[in-house]
Formats: sequence, structure tokens, C-alpha cells
Amino acid sequence: MRDPGSVHAPEHRVDPVDAHDPAKLARWFDVYEQAMSAGVGWPLPMDATQARAEFDADRRPPGLIAYLATDAAGRAVTGAGWMFAPAGENQHAVEVSFAVLPAHRRRGVGRAILAAVGDQARLRGRRLLLGHVHEDLGTEAPGLAFARAAGGSVSMRETRLAAPLDDPWLDEQWSAAPTSNPAGLQIRCWQGEPPPHLLVSYARLRGRFQLEAPVGSAPRDRLSWSSGRVLRHVQQRRASGRQELVAAAVDGDQVVGYTELEYAASTGLAWQQQTLVAPAYRGHGLARRLKHANLAQLHASWPAATAVHTWVATINQPMLAVDRALGFEPVQIRYELALRLGS
Repeated sequence: MRDPGSVHAPEHRVDPVDAHDPAKLARWFDVYEQAMSAGVGWPLPMDATQARAEFDADRRPPGLIAYLATDAAGRAVTGAGWMFAPAGENQHAVEVSFAVLPAHRRRGVGRAILAAVGDQARLRGRRLLLGHVHEDLGTEAPGLAFARAAGGSVSMRETRLAAPLDDPWLDEQWSAAPTSNPAGLQIRCWQGEPPPHLLVSYARLRGRFQLEAPVGSAPRDRLSWSSGRVLRHVQQRRASGRQELVAAAVDGDQVVGYTELEYAASTGLAWQQQTLVAPAYRGHGLARRLKHANLAQLHASWPAATAVHTWVATINQPMLAVDRALGFEPVQIRYELALRLGS
């Protein structure tokens, strides 16, 4: 496998960022954040602390590459992005994210970046690019039209919801919090690594998420979650400046439901992640009970947290109803886009 090379077009060049140089990585993320945030009123999921950790040469996974786009002379920065070719599952696909600074749009910069990541995907034997476009409610994202013009199609549509962690909202949530659990169940909360006696059943239930929750129409391998993978995931998130909080429903010594969120102290924002209840335990309000417990854990541990954000597949009406009942409000649409590559 050759090193990720540059793409030089008559008017543009796209170069990989030196992951051994913290200053260059910081410059890259600054451009990426500016380009991705232009015209969008809500923060990106990835912040500078996370980017610094995940793209650092000593810690980044194989196949993760940051790119910077400039003019042909390499002086004026025009855009930025990244690609990730997983080494485990989904070896047919590459995840991509890129954006062009507003002053340089409609000049072929996006096509140049797409050509660079497409070339690298083909070198790795990948034939599918997967990316996201964010669109504030009531607006039209230019990236959606770009992706469709390039031959991409929407494989999933998600609603982004947000809730402020201010006193009025918290007071309302605590006053409405469920006070009982379905018979025989306990709610256990933890941060970081799961309790040892729950680790195996927690990993097993996490492995069912792709079978039980909407994941879109793009072809994906089912992720295999072992105890070791759970522990590595926690360590990776911690290294990225994220603290993982989990609330789980436990029947005996088996995890039968869980919800996760991550807190980034660098921004004061929390990000709601997966929520899943085993089929036999649904219909009792358990998802809402778990989310209440995890929000209480977040507030007790990090009272400086200012907001919680989450994404829910738009077709997942039951989970949207749970979040709306908790006071979350829709603020944005996220489109997953799939682009099949030719030879």
C-alpha cells in the first residue's frame, strides 16, 4: 500500500496532512471546522480536543487520513476533510467528510477533494463512499445537491435534537422522572468500563444494535462486540477527551437495556449515543427511564454541562417520541449519503 498521495489539478491541489506535526493538524482542523460550520447553527460533533487525539500519528487508527485543499500554488487554503478506511468490518467502504470554505465554493474544490478520497478508496479495494450532510431546519444544505450531482444517494435520514441543561429544563425533567422500574429490573449506572459481572451481557446487547435499530440502506457488516472491544472503545473515547456514561437495565446479571452518552469537558456538550431495549422488555417505558437516569448521572458528575445533542433515524418514531417527551427539540436534519465508485 503506497502512502496517501496528493491530487494536483490545474487549479487545485489536495494534500494529506502530516499527522506528526501538531501545528499542521491544528491548522487543518481550524479550516475543517470553519468550512463544515458555515451556514450551520449547531456545533460539530468533533471538537479540537477530539481531533487532536484521533488524528495524531501515534494514536490514529490505520486508514484515517486528514486532507487539506489549497490553490494550485499551495498558498490559499480552500477546504478540508478526512477519510477513514476501516481495517476490520466494512472493508468494502470508506467513511468521508469534507467541506469547502464559502469563498471558494462552486470552483471545483469539492470535486478535487472527492477525487482524492476516491483514488485512495480504490487503492484500498473499496467501492463505496459514505458521508453525511447537515442541514438546519428550514434551510437547504448545498452539500446535498453536490453529492447527488456526483452520483450519490441518500441512504438514511436522521433528525438531530437538542436539549439545554439549564435550570428550568432540569427542574421539569426531575419533576417528571419515573420513580419505578418494571418488576425485577434494576437500573445500574456507570462511567467508563462496565462492571465486570455485566461486561459480557452488555457487549452481547450492543452487538444487536444494528439488528434492532434503523441503520439505513447502505450495505454494512454487523459489528461484532466482544468484551475486549467494549473496553477498547471506552479507552479510545477517553483518549479523545470524551467520558462515556451508561445507564443499563439489569435483570439478574443480564443487561436487557442500555443508553449511552458522551460528555466533552472541552466544550461542555454531551452527545447522546445508542439506546436499545431488548424486545422482551419493551412497552414499559424503559428507554425513557434509562435516559432519565443517565441525564441525572451527567448532571451530578458534570454540572457545567450546557446541552445534550442526539441523532435519531427519522423513521424511528418510538425513539423520537421518547426524546420529545424528555424535552428534546428538533434542530437539524442529517443525511447519510452513499456513493458507489467505478473502476
